[in-house]
Amino acid sequence: MILVAAGCVVHDWFSYYDTPAQVMLLLALIAVGSLLIFAYLWARPAGIDTISVALVATGIVALYGIHEWLNVRFVVGNETWQVFSTFYNPNPLAGFLGMALFLSLGAPGCAIIAKRGAARSHFFPIITAILILACLPFTYSKGAWASLYLAGAVWLILLALILSTSRLKKAVLIGLILAVMFAAPVGLSFARPGLQAKARTALSLKNRSNMFRYLTWKASLEMAAGYPWTGVGAGAFEYGFGQYAIAGYTRRAHQNYLETAAELGWPGLFCFVWLLAAGIVGLGRAVKRAQNGEKKILAAGALCASLVMIFHSFLDYDWYIGANMTFFFLACGLGISAGSGAAADAGKGKMRIGWRVTAVVFFLLLAAKAVTLGWADREYRAAQESTRKGLFLEARSHLQRAVRLAPDFGRAYWKLASLSPSQESISLLEKAASLEPKYPVYPASLGRMRKEAGDLEGALSAYRETTALNPQQLNAWISIAEINLTLGRREEAIEAFQHIIEIQQGPAGRYQAIEYEVKIEYAEAHYAMAVVLSNGVIEGGEETAMEHLQEAVRLLKKYERVGRMFTEQRRVIGEAAPGIEDKVALLKGKCYFRMAGILRGRGEQAEADEMLASAMEVRSDIARIVAAEDLEWLK
Repeated sequence: MILVAAGCVVHDWFSYYDTPAQVMLLLALIAVGSLLIFAYLWARPAGIDTISVALVATGIVALYGIHEWLNVRFVVGNETWQVFSTFYNPNPLAGFLGMALFLSLGAPGCAIIAKRGAARSHFFPIITAILILACLPFTYSKGAWASLYLAGAVWLILLALILSTSRLKKAVLIGLILAVMFAAPVGLSFARPGLQAKARTALSLKNRSNMFRYLTWKASLEMAAGYPWTGVGAGAFEYGFGQYAIAGYTRRAHQNYLETAAELGWPGLFCFVWLLAAGIVGLGRAVKRAQNGEKKILAAGALCASLVMIFHSFLDYDWYIGANMTFFFLACGLGISAGSGAAADAGKGKMRIGWRVTAVVFFLLLAAKAVTLGWADREYRAAQESTRKGLFLEARSHLQRAVRLAPDFGRAYWKLASLSPSQESISLLEKAASLEPKYPVYPASLGRMRKEAGDLEGALSAYRETTALNPQQLNAWISIAEINLTLGRREEAIEAFQHIIEIQQGPAGRYQAIEYEVKIEYAEAHYAMAVVLSNGVIEGGEETAMEHLQEAVRLLKKYERVGRMFTEQRRVIGEAAPGIEDKVALLKGKCYFRMAGILRGRGEQAEADEMLASAMEVRSDIARIVAAEDLEWLK
């Protein structure tokens, strides 16, 4: 209850507490709640109350997901919405619910141990299982369902081993389970060709999502091979992946094992697999050593809950979600404790005082560092909130406190630069880039600042560094083209625009991480190519120019239809470019104006007049703007 109360107060939906006393009080509440739960688990490691608390929390998550789906489906009218609940992605949500499902199936055994009324003891596990099964289908997570299917097969096999006394019965039951679980789907697919076709489509690499994952995994493997011993650093995948990305850039490998190898090297992956294997071996021993059938069932449920995480890690990034990781360790602890008896406890030796002191000092130092970093992160988030409210001086103060608390907080320097005078901002961005040299966002911002300060060659150098770190950084390519055009280097400008179109036509353009994201830079590149074709700077004629303009307009209309959603999401976290809607409208107006000229040259006067009227709706001085662009290209 203490943890829930503290969590509700500090949640972003409520309010920020700015005074140190209030923050320390909240941290103290969380610490006390955590210590009380730790003490309770230590004294009663496999009690029904412990599992009930975990399952109630999961039931709330599932219930909120059901509410979300009902609201979006029947109020908003979106029939294809994937449920997020309290998570920021439906796939980790599905993995979390899958783990909790098997723990709720194993919990009735623990309820019997508690020797309470059957209906009362089974209430939370049964209700939670029902809520999970109601919420899971609306995540539409194929990876989670595959993980549940495999873990379910193991669950049934363990039940057969636990509940059957005869070896012959065990063998027959296991054979029957394997036949039903694996042979039946194959037979059903042949009996129902429609299901087979749907399965083939869902699993095919022609599926956009599947191809995106495949190309991301391939790039992640290359990234791991590039840093085999140390990796790029824990948590630094998003900073170094740009150099290796084949499909659209993403901050996650969508595969725990490959991401671990890329961040920590092959030794790190070995340790990670060892950790998971230790949990599975411990749970397997618990199933075997448990003193009665009820405890065996609890340990089996915990084992299958952990298997969901292990299987799903092949297809997504559950391990990087705090709730999923915590639930994995909770399942391991509860399951292993079910297999520990008096004989096992009798063999435990007392920890010597020296080790106790060492452990306490180590964890105190770790806690102090965690509090410092957490406070710096809180200041950073408070700055984002102040920026959204237009309180820029307040935001700057928050960021200054953040970098004082954490001098290696690169992202705080980056944000602080946007709220600082020109020369100071350049030095702040150089500091951020030196702290995190693999992150292309910092040199991109540095290029923008240098460009605004009039240092075009310096800006060009920063933008080239950006594209070296991430060849898909389209804004940097646009800026390279614009600067080269200003410096009279038409060939370099055209080359940059052509490179953007090549990215659009390649795997990165076809398979991007967020399907509804619309990159305006593609439209800008097509428009620029239409300009040089229309002016005869390069060969191709007005027909090819018209094709480029039509593609630019198609992209701009797509942005107005679905792309604004992504811009709004970026704006909420303070990362959306300002004035993008005006930029889209102006670019569309310029496209219409040039299309009107081409149509007039063809003798299609009615269509030309319609295009011209659309262009004039955007800007009455559109002709002057287009004429100025022509002079820029032809000078």
